[in-house]
Amino acid sequence: MPGRLFLATPARWVQRPNGSFQCLRETTDSEEAAPLAMVLYRGLLSTFGTLRSVAEPKEAQWLNSVALTHAVVSRLGHPLDKAGHKTHAAHCQRVTGTALPTLKPFVAREKSRSLADEAKLCWATESESFSESKTSTAPLALLNGNPQMLRLPIAAPEQVITKLRFDVANRPGCFEVESITVLQANGEVLWHWNHTREWFPSVKGATLVVDQATGLYCILSRGNAPQLLLALPTAILKTAPGGILQIQLSAWPRRL
Repeated sequence: MPGRLFLATPARWVQRPNGSFQCLRETTDSEEAAPLAMVLYRGLLSTFGTLRSVAEPKEAQWLNSVALTHAVVSRLGHPLDKAGHKTHAAHCQRVTGTALPTLKPFVAREKSRSLADEAKLCWATESESFSESKTSTAPLALLNGNPQMLRLPIAAPEQVITKLRFDVANRPGCFEVESITVLQANGEVLWHWNHTREWFPSVKGATLVVDQATGLYCILSRGNAPQLLLALPTAILKTAPGGILQIQLSAWPRRL
């Protein structure tokens, strides 16, 4: 084995001709076989143990370094469950004399924001829930508190739309909503929000509050995925495809 590769191999693991692996300790002549899954797992744990922060993933579960390690090893064809992890930890302790590193959750760095700031409209149908393939987007052009109008096209799928969800932004901030309107393709108004809370049965990743001075609703979010489910009448949802969800709001980009 090339010297550089040997030195870079976690805990000095080397492969035997029969496909098994052995661990060589620098200070003793002891050695012991280990499956390839353990070699990969040990290497990933050692690597992740040096990381302090990562770019924020789309799914928060990947901030769990152990879960990420399991997933990577599984994709390489060597799944490890809790029992496998326990066996591997005992093996490393026995062979190397050191315990596996204790991993902490990754800290997500705030993404840099520029022209990529956008709002999103998602829809679900009778056979499929929300997905990235059933969305439309509009840029958040103004992030200084000035009013702006967002126009989000509503696609016309083969099946009836059952739910609409408004993802106000892909960033933290304060978003003051002045009006929400559903328009047909010809511009006819199908539905207009009457500034009551009942139309938002589910709010995720944000807090919805009322500005008592203006009567306007503010969406306050510390995360990058504030979402509002719109509880529109079934009759409106049936005729909305092909139309527009029009929203007037003001946005401030700073963290709260």
